[in-house]
Amino acid sequence: MQLFDNVFIVVDALDESQPRENLLDILQIIVNDYVRFGKIKLLATSWEYVSIKRVMLRILTPLSMSNSFVVEDIRRYVAACVQSSTVF
Repeated sequence: MQLFDNVFIVVDALDESQPRENLLDILQIIVNDYVRFGKIKLLATSWEYVSIKRVMLRILTPLSMSNSFVVEDIRRYVAACVQSSTVF
């Protein structure tokens, strides 16, 4: 990490990790230990589960994907795929 100004970590489907508690513990350490991990920028995605939300709300800023902008982007993407496909 010393060679980079920022290090990005993306954790997709946090809710699917097993055992989930181990990964949540690691994420808490990364976020809370700024001296060692201050260059890390973290993005984690998950379905909303109480156990995950309880931990993540203490260390990260939530961003809901259930909003009109996301729905519109998905609609446009699907429409473009259907229009450009010869199968449809």
